[in-house]
Amino acid sequence: MASQQWVCNDGGCRVVFTQNTAHALEESFQEINAPKAVFLLCGESSRSQSVASVVSEGLKGAYDITTIPKCGNNVSVAQVDDILSSLPTDDSSFILLAVGGGGAIGVAKALSLRYASGVRIACVPTTYSGSEMTNIVGITGADGKKTIRDPRNRPSVVVYDPTLAQTMSRDFALKSAFNALAHAVEALWDDASAGPTSLLLAESAAKTLMTALQKILKGQEEFNSPSSCYSLLYGAHLCGSVLQSNKMGIHHKLAHIAGGTFGLEHSAAHTVLLPHSIAFNQNHVSDACMAALGRTIGGGRKEVAGKLWDLMQQLGLPTSLHSLGFKSKDLERAARTAVEQASVGPYALEAEYQPLYDLFHCAHHGRRPSSRISHDASVLAALAGARASSGLSHSTMPVSISGASLDNADVAVICVHGRFSSADRIIQQWEEIVGEQYEGHRVALVAPQALDQTWYPGSFLLSLQENEPTFSETMDVIDHCVQHVCKHVPPSRVVLFGLSQGACSIISYAARQKSRSFAGIVALSGGLCGTDADVSSGATYSSEHLKGCKVFLGCAEADSHVPKARVEASAKLLGQHAAVTCEIFAGNERKIFPSTASKARCFFMELVASVVGASGHDSFQYIAGYQSLLESEALPGAVPPNQRSPAHVPYGLVAEVITGSSFVAPRAASLTTWFYRIHPTIGTHGEFQPMPQDTLRGDFCCPGHSITPEPVRWKTPPHPKDSAEPCDWVEGLTTIAGTGNPFSVKGVAIHRYSCNKDMIDRSFYNSDGDLLVVPELGTLLVQTEFGFLRVKPGEIFILPRGLKMTITLESGYARGFVSELFEQSHFQLPNLGPIGTNGLADARHFKVPTACYENRSCKDYELISKFGGKLYIAPLQYSPYDVVGWSGRYHPCKYDLLNFMAYGSVTYDHADPSIHTVLGCPIDTTSGASACDFVCFRSRLDAVQHTFRPPWYHRNIATEFNAIIEINAPYNGFDKGVCWLTPCMTGHGIAGASYNGFMANGASDDSPTRISEGSIWIMFESIYPMVLTDTARNSPLRDKDYRQFFSGVPRTFTGPATGGSSSHKRKELEQDKR
Repeated sequence: MASQQWVCNDGGCRVVFTQNTAHALEESFQEINAPKAVFLLCGESSRSQSVASVVSEGLKGAYDITTIPKCGNNVSVAQVDDILSSLPTDDSSFILLAVGGGGAIGVAKALSLRYASGVRIACVPTTYSGSEMTNIVGITGADGKKTIRDPRNRPSVVVYDPTLAQTMSRDFALKSAFNALAHAVEALWDDASAGPTSLLLAESAAKTLMTALQKILKGQEEFNSPSSCYSLLYGAHLCGSVLQSNKMGIHHKLAHIAGGTFGLEHSAAHTVLLPHSIAFNQNHVSDACMAALGRTIGGGRKEVAGKLWDLMQQLGLPTSLHSLGFKSKDLERAARTAVEQASVGPYALEAEYQPLYDLFHCAHHGRRPSSRISHDASVLAALAGARASSGLSHSTMPVSISGASLDNADVAVICVHGRFSSADRIIQQWEEIVGEQYEGHRVALVAPQALDQTWYPGSFLLSLQENEPTFSETMDVIDHCVQHVCKHVPPSRVVLFGLSQGACSIISYAARQKSRSFAGIVALSGGLCGTDADVSSGATYSSEHLKGCKVFLGCAEADSHVPKARVEASAKLLGQHAAVTCEIFAGNERKIFPSTASKARCFFMELVASVVGASGHDSFQYIAGYQSLLESEALPGAVPPNQRSPAHVPYGLVAEVITGSSFVAPRAASLTTWFYRIHPTIGTHGEFQPMPQDTLRGDFCCPGHSITPEPVRWKTPPHPKDSAEPCDWVEGLTTIAGTGNPFSVKGVAIHRYSCNKDMIDRSFYNSDGDLLVVPELGTLLVQTEFGFLRVKPGEIFILPRGLKMTITLESGYARGFVSELFEQSHFQLPNLGPIGTNGLADARHFKVPTACYENRSCKDYELISKFGGKLYIAPLQYSPYDVVGWSGRYHPCKYDLLNFMAYGSVTYDHADPSIHTVLGCPIDTTSGASACDFVCFRSRLDAVQHTFRPPWYHRNIATEFNAIIEINAPYNGFDKGVCWLTPCMTGHGIAGASYNGFMANGASDDSPTRISEGSIWIMFESIYPMVLTDTARNSPLRDKDYRQFFSGVPRTFTGPATGGSSSHKRKELEQDKR
């Protein structure tokens, strides 16, 4: 801490940073020849008096101390008069020692003004106001608050002791820091009068404070740690020095009006008003000034105010004047006072009433500043006119509008905020769910604002009458917003979104209006309003008109204001006709629940995709082709037309390439895709750390696995929804068998997955190889950097090496199989040879997603990499699905197995199963050997004659892994989800019972027959021998009686017990040779 103790002279003021206040004061008093009489000024709070007592005790004996604990937060003339009567008339006979914050220091300055030559002042600041470094004081009298600059106000000594600042509460300390930050901010936007040195000092001051605040936010430092207190005190000292050398602007005048005229706590008023002051001035200051603010606070020119508001909100600080006790009836008076007091400001706009009224209105209601949101009073003008006699009301509040204009919108979202929140904040919360951009389509956001941040006064569990008249007005406000939106967008493309009181309001409106259905409703921490009788009677609410509407409800189990029973009752009523997803979460927090948000995001992305005309069971758009040169863009022109990586990429995007093959691979085998994304992949995530997962294996060359020629079968595993342990797709991976390892770039692994949880704010990519995923149970919604894939049982999807994905479970559960390639090459379509042009899997049936991006910053996002057979995890700052356009041949895709064009013999004998190969990975063109062939056995016609129609008994060089995706009727231990592994050269074939059945009943029937009707069986076949994992070998699902499956084939041989070739046969052979 030695570097944090120093002394300097700042324009005649002795500044000391120390950990021994009394010693520093004693030395400083001697330095300035201070008199022995010391009048110590402090506040009335116990904290102020406790700190003052410590300082007084340290000076006792050397100085005569008189403590005056009468200083309030706002300096008033009456307060100064009262204290002045206790002071000597001779200004040289004593020194004023102010211990505390801006209140005590301000009183000392005001007292000094009462003496012709002033009184010397020493300050021991215990807050971060920064006023100790200035000659400025604000004094409130009968005619309001006046700000005075006078040399007599400048303290002679300032002693900073971080240990004293540690006694502040967290809330007060952080608000005080924002008070100091305001000094630097105002200097930065006043470059017309501030010199370059002052601007550099202002930026340094702001950076010091912002760095400390960011560390506190991230949990890197406690707010009262010695390091934090020093940094904040040092930043406050610099900010005070900046204010001393610069004039105060509009922000300080507004803060003084809030405190002096309306009695709001000074630092809190500074905190709430500062983002709005920045937004007010951002169009009237130079680019250099806004750039400096951007460097210190973050964001571009028009994002700085919103970024600062976000920081306040994340730190838990007040964001509205209403929360400080300001009344909406005083908005007009505050604006008119500002016009009068700001008439000499640097900008002419400061003297205009309406902009200042709007500023106070936004600050009062906590409306987050954003250049992307406009406020429109015309939406509710008719309703406001009808209620004109009631004065200010919900209907007189401007509606927040963001996104596309309604004239051009394809989809609209009506967002209704909760109690003590705002319209602008609920728009931001919706964007936290789905991102700031929506797949390049036109989405409009509309959000009404409640007067004083509250839609109705009481609990939503009260009778509707008890919340009147504002409950009815809330319903009218939402209805007028719906009517306004539906003039441009049909209800089938309108989503209602609400949180807390807003959630209660939107679902009550939707079930009460009984005339429109909507595309969806997302209501978090809320239920239908009214008593239990109101909800259950059917007279107030109905869901009959909501048929086809998707509703997402979520609440905390122990929410003290939102009983889960009411949410469940609301879900039951709405679920009579709407498709309702209701989730109850542990804890008592009222928030956006990640699981519900994930489902709502997928629903919304699908809704937006459906607008552009996708058809069938899948409303996402796809491009056809397998390893074809394809291109997609979510915004027109996002993909540069002539270059891959131009100096300036459209929309300010970053060009990034992913290469899935050797750089010098033959052109036909070269697989590359260019991304045009918002953030580069590197630099947006933290350091990777190991992520243990006992069930996943990747190295099959080391001991610890089971080597056996024994065929093995596993029974159907338990349903994922019955598992007590929630796990997502990655966590639910279990390795069954494999060969080789990723570092040898040779081999294959086979996994099974079973999961019952979405990958919430989590992305996965595989560095080890391609994944071929075969769902057996539950539809997967796969988000990739290229766009979305919906993959249901009976379909497969391929995720090439290195590409990212997030899997959401449409039914809340999923199960299936995965083949993983460790090879240099990738899955390929097999050559058709004599088959000709048509047959097997057609490239046009492989569906590649279309560009769909989200511009979403994420607090707790995780990036998972599979590398060397192990998992690693890193924190991520943004959603990785920020690709606005892409172009190339390397992409994920899905394929419907029912599109497979099956071949077979139409004369005699059973064809080899290779005729059913969908994809393969050849490793030897001479022998035709493959690292892994994916084979599909679907329903088809069997037309052979004089043939044993079932698969024949055989042995072969390949290892076979089979699984049942669908089955018409279980038999002989075969059922949906069953899988089995047959090692190379181990004999296998059909069940003994099946053999006997065919020989008894079917051997003489040569008529064409449909086989495998309603069934889909798959096979992963590899030239490599495989080893079982210990998990698979010891699994309780292992069928111990599998060998019995093959038994029971009777001996039907009719020849002699022994013998060789017959003599006449030998003669025929000899003749043939001649």
